[in-house]
Amino acid sequence: MNVLLADGHFLSRQGILKILADRADVKQILECATKQALKNKLSKNAIDLLVIDPNSLANFSFRDIEKLKNDFSSIKVLVVAGKYDYVLATELINAGITAFVTKQCSEDEVSKSISYAFNGERFYCNSVLEVILDGNKNSRLLGNCNPSILTQRESEILVLVGEGLTTHQIANKLSLSIHTVNTHRKNISKKLNIKHPVHLIKAAMEIE
Repeated sequence: MNVLLADGHFLSRQGILKILADRADVKQILECATKQALKNKLSKNAIDLLVIDPNSLANFSFRDIEKLKNDFSSIKVLVVAGKYDYVLATELINAGITAFVTKQCSEDEVSKSISYAFNGERFYCNSVLEVILDGNKNSRLLGNCNPSILTQRESEILVLVGEGLTTHQIANKLSLSIHTVNTHRKNISKKLNIKHPVHLIKAAMEIE
């Protein structure tokens, strides 16, 4: 795979470069530290996977991810973030990123996220999912950093759960049955290995 690493922080960029360089399936690694350099690299090279810390690039936002996905529809996007919160996490997931881990994650977890992202599978650090489920736009939870693999539909429902939508509202928004929504919620709970998230318990009680 051909990988472009976009990270404005030198030390973290070097760490991720080492993880990429140790992989046999990575054919080419390009790197950049600014938004403009990112645009230039993407326009001149065939990139399979973009590994990026959005907060490390000046004037970069989820809108840039949306445009990138529109311009390069086949590219997979793995976010490796140093700082994040509810707003950033939900905006990036809605913008179409493939995977989201943090710079607090282990080398093994980051390496796994690269594999899953390249294959188009959603892979999220649980600390990111906790922030989304918490639904608190001011929270930055750095607790459980184990990975979870969610489907695209589960990712969509997770974001709506974090926004506090009820089962009925989610079903209407996604044109799904209430039973299907609750099945997805149960699957999310199992994958996150949690028994008492407030929003998910509330949703389970709404089955008609």
